[in-house]
Amino acid sequence: MFRTLYSKLAVTLLVLFVLVGAMFFLLMRSMFELAEEAVNQQLNRDLAVRLVAEFLDGHDGPDRPQRLKGLFTQVMHLNPSIEAYQVDAEGHVTAHEAPPERMVRRRIDLAPVRAFLAPDVHFPLRGDDPRDPSRRKVFSAAPIDGGPNPSGYLYLILAGEERTMLASTARGGSAWISTIGVMAGGLAFALLAGVVTFKLLTERLQHLARAMDAFRGGGFEHEARYVTPNRPTRDDEIDRLGTTYNEMAERIMAQLRDLRDADAMRRDLVANVSHDLRTPIASIRGYLETLLLKRDTLPDPERQHYLETAQRQSVRLAKLVDDLFDLAKFDAREIAPSIEPFPIAELAHDVVQGSALAAEEKGIRLDVSMQPGLPFVKGDIGLLERVLQNLIDNAIRHTPSGGMVRVELTPDDTLVRVAVVDTGSGIPPESLERIFDRFFTLDRSRSGRAGGTGLGLAIAARVVELHGSRLEVESLVGEGTRFTFRLPIARSAVT
Repeated sequence: MFRTLYSKLAVTLLVLFVLVGAMFFLLMRSMFELAEEAVNQQLNRDLAVRLVAEFLDGHDGPDRPQRLKGLFTQVMHLNPSIEAYQVDAEGHVTAHEAPPERMVRRRIDLAPVRAFLAPDVHFPLRGDDPRDPSRRKVFSAAPIDGGPNPSGYLYLILAGEERTMLASTARGGSAWISTIGVMAGGLAFALLAGVVTFKLLTERLQHLARAMDAFRGGGFEHEARYVTPNRPTRDDEIDRLGTTYNEMAERIMAQLRDLRDADAMRRDLVANVSHDLRTPIASIRGYLETLLLKRDTLPDPERQHYLETAQRQSVRLAKLVDDLFDLAKFDAREIAPSIEPFPIAELAHDVVQGSALAAEEKGIRLDVSMQPGLPFVKGDIGLLERVLQNLIDNAIRHTPSGGMVRVELTPDDTLVRVAVVDTGSGIPPESLERIFDRFFTLDRSRSGRAGGTGLGLAIAARVVELHGSRLEVESLVGEGTRFTFRLPIARSAVT
């Protein structure tokens, strides 16, 4: 029952309302009693003075005890709730009408009496009750014989013993019961309103908790969004919490997808590395074992062929290992380009010239297309040379005999657009998204014979990204492919 936030809030509110109601009731009763005593004492402030003037002033003879007795009788008949006492200048009770066994206090404190007779008295002012040592009650008092040093005082308890008993009985009567009923009804209404309010506030929290439980129950892979049901759009703390949860859930799912993709890539990487390393290693091992077994019978031309083949495979193996290390450095951003101005036209001509022999062997035309006066660009000349070399090698590898591979350099405002275009077999649309993934090739068996590793385009894409650009690809199957990237112009110098 107390596991939900709503139940805890409801019980807490109930306890608070009970405590506040009890405190309010006690405070109200106390204030009511104080107000009643203040009014009673204010109305009877001069009662003792009038009684002294009527019964005692000027009567010091032997009939004074009789007159004092008549005063007590008159007071009792006029108002039974008032108790009359005569006290001397020391506060001792010298005359009264109470039964002896009811008198538990024979001396009262005169400090309240003197304060009562002062002109700036504040009501209610309580004094000692001769019949009740545990209570102090409102009173009226007047000096007897007058003068600065009176011989005694007439001391009237305005809320006597009978009045106290009747008041205690009245507190349990219908008036107080009605008062308590009204208070209880008001508190119950306020409690109900508070409980309903808490229900409305915690309903969205419960909805959020259910969404989070569903998200967790789905292994953090199935979306369970927080949506406020049948309510206008809010922007309070609960909705901000729900929005944050939605963003967190989306990020968690994206990270899980990335982890799965990374794990799949890791498995592919292991498989591809194993495949691409196994081929040259097996070739080198096979030729070396053959040389060892037949070293005495192999003719020199065949021995030379085996050694050259093993040497080519070792070069391929070394290139593959170097490419793997370089790609790892690019991914970790451990390679920082050395940016400087350089002539992009000269770089393109140098790379094309270096690949001319390979293109000629396949019967492919290789050239550079550029406008005169091409400006310098900013970049790392060594890394960009590798990009052009990889793109040209890839184009030659996938272009049939009689085709064409061309490097196009085109200035465009503050940039120079560099493109490598071929008339090769093209790339299928379903493969365009993966063309820059490591070890991805269109035909692994064919690329294996041609020396392709599937790392060249991945390295080229990373280098272009380091230069603040993006390697773009456009291709039509059977017509050819275009790879494009852009470099910023360095200055007004031209080549």
